[in-house]
Amino acid sequence: MNKGFTLVELLIVVLIIGILAAVALPQYQKSVERAYTAEAKQLLVSIYNAKKLAKVGNRQDPTQFSELDVKFTAEDGNYAANVSAFNTKNYTYTLNAGSCGNAREPSAVSATPRGAGIGYTLYYCPGKLQCVGSCSEIGFSVECGGGAGCIGDSYLE
Repeated sequence: MNKGFTLVELLIVVLIIGILAAVALPQYQKSVERAYTAEAKQLLVSIYNAKKLAKVGNRQDPTQFSELDVKFTAEDGNYAANVSAFNTKNYTYTLNAGSCGNAREPSAVSATPRGAGIGYTLYYCPGKLQCVGSCSEIGFSVECGGGAGCIGDSYLE
């Protein structure tokens, strides 16, 4: 009696593995992007809180990272200093990204993903994270076309 698998059995196993991989890979990519977004949200909140503290001390909205009391490390390992934006591995963070709608609050901070084909920007104002662009893949429930009318439309909590 011959022991082993027939060619048909092996082809069926390869086909099943291919189907599982085709389903799993997009889900994995979404999970990775959501993890990057969670990291961006955490850093946006930290940057905004540092801006708020600097504004209280200086009575004006900081325009450069060197004006903040907290140091943020850029992709090259150096501190973001005399710049209004800096890069990490996954995002570019910008200090002055528009008004939060309250003159007493500092301006919004933003994070734009680095890489081709990624079409959204995250904005943070007190207590809310807004996504403008193609946001459904990172966990936002509402697509937002941009502009002031989108503030408050979509949140990631």
